[in-house]
Amino acid sequence: PREDRLAALAATAGLGAEELAARLARGRALAAAVAAHDPGLYTGEARLLVHEEESPLWPTMAADMTALWESVCVGGLVRRTVPGDHFTCRDLVTPEVIDLPDEEDA
Repeated sequence: PREDRLAALAATAGLGAEELAARLARGRALAAAVAAHDPGLYTGEARLLVHEEESPLWPTMAADMTALWESVCVGGLVRRTVPGDHFTCRDLVTPEVIDLPDEEDA
């Protein structure tokens, strides 16, 4: 039954079944929003920060996101690899790591 599978998955993740169910529901909502979103084309140059480590949750995410943004950013896409995986790179990336340009009249 579903409850048994959820409990087994939750135990391996170190979570309670209710917490895992809530996280899975958020994940489904996010996936539905992403699938429904059409970013259109962007004609300016953009910089894409791509994590260097893959996640078992989505082992082709870096390649998939690169392909997506290459199709959207038709004005040019500069790809930079940053430390960490999708879930940890935010904490590891600093302005020095990604060499942000100075802002003009912010």
